[in-house]
Amino acid sequence: MNFAEDLSLCDAILKKAEEAESSLCPKKSEDFYKKEFEKFCHWMRNNNAEIVTEKVLLAYFLDQSKNYKSSSLWCMYSKLKCMLRIKNDIDISQFSKLSAFLKKCSVGYSAEKSLVFSKNQLINFLTSACDEQYLLMKVVAIFGLFGACRRIEFYNLCVSDVQEEGAVFVVNLKDTKTHRPRTFTILNDDSMNYTELIKKYINLRPKHVKIEKFFLFYGAGKCTCNPIGINTFGQIPRKIAKYLNLPNADQFTGHSFRRTSATILADSGADIRTLKRHGDWKSDAVAEGYVADSRENKNKIARTLGSVNTVSCQRIRDLASSSTISVSGITSASSTTNECVLQSSSGISISGNSNCTITININK
Repeated sequence: MNFAEDLSLCDAILKKAEEAESSLCPKKSEDFYKKEFEKFCHWMRNNNAEIVTEKVLLAYFLDQSKNYKSSSLWCMYSKLKCMLRIKNDIDISQFSKLSAFLKKCSVGYSAEKSLVFSKNQLINFLTSACDEQYLLMKVVAIFGLFGACRRIEFYNLCVSDVQEEGAVFVVNLKDTKTHRPRTFTILNDDSMNYTELIKKYINLRPKHVKIEKFFLFYGAGKCTCNPIGINTFGQIPRKIAKYLNLPNADQFTGHSFRRTSATILADSGADIRTLKRHGDWKSDAVAEGYVADSRENKNKIARTLGSVNTVSCQRIRDLASSSTISVSGITSASSTTNECVLQSSSGISISGNSNCTITININK
């Protein structure tokens, strides 16, 4: 093999390597990543920075922190981490001081979240709103409630993805944010006939339409041949909130249906694993957040605390301070209502107390 052939081989390998490197950047947001990288490079040129170091990045993020919130800073960090690894072969996740600075910027910051509907509010909308004007919004709300759908998932849904099987609709989400298809079902309950509304919308679909998109524009009781854009889906929760005269209607965003679905499921007592499966979350953090924020879970804690007998607590404190307890080989315990007496064959004895609760843990 001669020198020219060696160069040709090297060029072919380099081209393949560049192709592989370009695939490391998320396809759907590749332009945003490149734009963020170009912004950083422009800042470096203006500040006479020739190489990327931790100190340079610290200075850059200090400047950005004056104009952006903590969530935006972390977003910039994620994009630059990806692009610098591809373009400069630098792993900024190893820069501990930079991570510490970003964490410090996050102290006291609370991200704004989309507001959520209650189940009763959605049922109110589905039963009271006029189908001639609101049928499309009703069907979108139903899919959002049962499927915790994102805007892009509404937009990508096709006719073939929605199948009627008896009294149940089976919906397949093939193109999701996590690139993992998932399936959910829609069925009726005592409060609402959801499937009837879906059937009504499907039957209004023009017979001659060639578009595979499931959701088509709807108005005056008819569907058109035009598919609905992703931004239109993002406006539907706000329009429903305005119909219901809810406060802060503008805070009901395109993410509201997804958060509503997860919140209602968490309030029903679902565990973290069930929530992760339902919303297709990879980590426990988001699911744990819904469980922690669940109003019903907080009410259960409040009811538990409110049911504690304060008299019993005081008796236990008195017992701890004044009673003599001796334990040796505990094998059994018995109690009476008026006088608390615990005994065993080996010689435990607690007496002189009434109307109290005593818990004994035995580790053998």
